[in-house]
Amino acid sequence: MSITRLGASHNVVRKFFLICFVVLVFTAPTVFAAGLPPAAPTNPSAAITTSTSITWSWQDQSPDENGFTVWTGPGAVTPSTLSATTPANSTSWQQTALAVNSLYSFQVAAANIYGTSAKTTPLSAWTLAVAPVKPVIETTSEFEVAVGANDGNPANTLYAIKCTTRGQWLQEGGRLDALPLFQTASAWGSVDVVGLMPGTTYSFGVFARNGAGVTTAMGPEAQGTTAALASVPGLAGLPRAQAESAIVAAALTVGKVTESHSSTVAEGRVISQDPVAGTQLLRGLPVGLVISLGPVPVLSLRYSGPNPVDAAHGACVAITVVPQDANGTVSYQWYRNNGGTPVEVPGETDATLLTTSVCTADAGQYYCEGSDSTSTAVSEIITLNIGVPTPALHGLGLASLAFLTVLAGAVTLRQRSKSTPLSR
Repeated sequence: MSITRLGASHNVVRKFFLICFVVLVFTAPTVFAAGLPPAAPTNPSAAITTSTSITWSWQDQSPDENGFTVWTGPGAVTPSTLSATTPANSTSWQQTALAVNSLYSFQVAAANIYGTSAKTTPLSAWTLAVAPVKPVIETTSEFEVAVGANDGNPANTLYAIKCTTRGQWLQEGGRLDALPLFQTASAWGSVDVVGLMPGTTYSFGVFARNGAGVTTAMGPEAQGTTAALASVPGLAGLPRAQAESAIVAAALTVGKVTESHSSTVAEGRVISQDPVAGTQLLRGLPVGLVISLGPVPVLSLRYSGPNPVDAAHGACVAITVVPQDANGTVSYQWYRNNGGTPVEVPGETDATLLTTSVCTADAGQYYCEGSDSTSTAVSEIITLNIGVPTPALHGLGLASLAFLTVLAGAVTLRQRSKSTPLSR
């Protein structure tokens, strides 16, 4: 073998050992790390959410994992259910078939043949609310708006109602404002919108918001037209039936009807109205009426018995007056006219002047004064004549009674054995 060939062989050996040394130096960390679990993934997030799915994502920090284990659960608690195992080098996983507007939790860990890494910090995320259905608009009397039912969202979903015609948001109390108000459908109820122009069409749409405060796109709009204005007709002096027909003909409704006495408006006709003629109202609103009962009635006291009243000595006498057109309770007082000067008959404060046994001293002129809540009346003067018992009546004896009754202002004569003078 030549010296030249021997030197070349030595060079090849030296190069081989040099290459082995370089490979050993650069691969030593991997060789020494063999047999350990992979590094844990980092930065978990909910990358994409829909109303029924969440795409969870993470960053892969290990070069030697065989895959990733994904853990999920409901709510914000640490998840306990192993939901999926993904291939190596995965950085996301989609969780599907979830409930609308609901909260879910997530963790992920890397795994290889030597074990599993630590899990990521628990992360929670909400699915989105679905777009609402059309709002319900009712314009029969007022302009009412309500969130449409059965849109697939749970009861805790928050809604905002927008008048797209004006670009404003509905508030509590029915006013419109520049900022949205989110609350549940049950909290909204049916709202009477105020401040709208009569005879005008308005459009409304609804937005839904999930538990994380993420708002969906507006659902389909609904339209409604406010009632046009109606002019209140003049009704004063009209008969009630004619006035009510005029109200209905003007696209209004008959409101509260009351009655009152009037000395200038005939009975059954309109004294006044509310609101006054010419007022512009929304169609369907009420108009009130005050109907005349005619003049205020004036109390009178009617006596229909005999005048003069002829009674025998010792008879029972009852003289009655009947009130006419009384306003409420009537109070009475009987008077005796003694030579032109009226004198109260003591204790005679009823409609009937009564004595159980008259005597000649009771003869005279009597009248009754009555008062109600609005007026005072005086009856006609009634003359009472007292005579002596006739033989025919005297012959009947004390065991017999004689009655003479005149009703409604009648005189009752009843024979008695003792005398009670009216002039006492």
